[in-house]
Amino acid sequence: MGEYQQIPPEQQPWLEQPGQGPPDLEAEGLGNVVEREPMPSISKERYVAWLNDAYSMEQSISKVLENHVKDAKDYPLLQTQLQKHLEKTRDHAEIIKGCIERLGESPSTIKSGMASITGMMQGMSTGMAKDELVKNAISDYATEHFEIASYTALIAAARDYGDADTVLACESIRRDEQEMAQWLEQRLPIIVQETLRSESESGKKGEQSDDKSLLENPVVEAGLAAGAVGLAAMAAKRVMEGRSSEEESTTEKMGSQVRPGMTVNGSDGVSIGHVIQVHPDGGNFLLERPGGDEFSIWVPLTSISNLSGDQIVLGVPSNEIEQQGWEEAEPPGAGP
Repeated sequence: MGEYQQIPPEQQPWLEQPGQGPPDLEAEGLGNVVEREPMPSISKERYVAWLNDAYSMEQSISKVLENHVKDAKDYPLLQTQLQKHLEKTRDHAEIIKGCIERLGESPSTIKSGMASITGMMQGMSTGMAKDELVKNAISDYATEHFEIASYTALIAAARDYGDADTVLACESIRRDEQEMAQWLEQRLPIIVQETLRSESESGKKGEQSDDKSLLENPVVEAGLAAGAVGLAAMAAKRVMEGRSSEEESTTEKMGSQVRPGMTVNGSDGVSIGHVIQVHPDGGNFLLERPGGDEFSIWVPLTSISNLSGDQIVLGVPSNEIEQQGWEEAEPPGAGP
């Protein structure tokens, strides 16, 4: 219900002649009251100022993201995601600009407090420092959460002002920011490991590696795409271990736990067969596929992401086993 305003007696001539009042009011028993819409708590001036803050914030973030896209030139997957979010950020600025113009106002070009705060967070980036990717990711992650908070506040203000179109616009933008924040949260540990790996390799003079970056590794990315953050981190760790001096001892330990009869599953939890033999050298095991009529495959121990009881989980999905290029063997009973 809205508020009711008392009508002065001098404006109610029907009071002296009962039955002469407005029929609809008398019929409802309202007599001398009329309904009006509730007034918003927030003033138009403040509401527009907050929208201008958001507009300036998006413009400021766009400029920083342009640099972060360039910084990720050696990591195509990361660069592609940043470029997509840069384009969305530019769209967000235009959407907020439209919200302001619908109110009969013009977007302000004056740098706002929000823009200053986001600029300070983005200022954590260190240019061409060795840990550039990590600090870029940290600042981007912090910025996303600042934007989420900002749009949550704007949604509440727009509802108070009765601006339904802006409510919908801000809710859509907030979903984009939440998706990007989740994407960064999943990949930040991988970015850290990649940075540490790069620093370690750069310290080995004269040595070069043709291995894929952790950020480009299909096993790591498959785990992240499936929402299996723990598996992706484990896979990334496995890749790093495979490049370290500890690889031999890790493989030996894994080989001592693998035994014939163990069930083998892909990273998606689908069974792909069982172990029928462990290679004498201890570097891989022979996997018999379901049915026994397919060629068996020698699976490297380094591809194992988890081993518990009589269950082995590989770091690749069941439908990608054939794409790994692992050596095939004759049906069970034959050696490699």
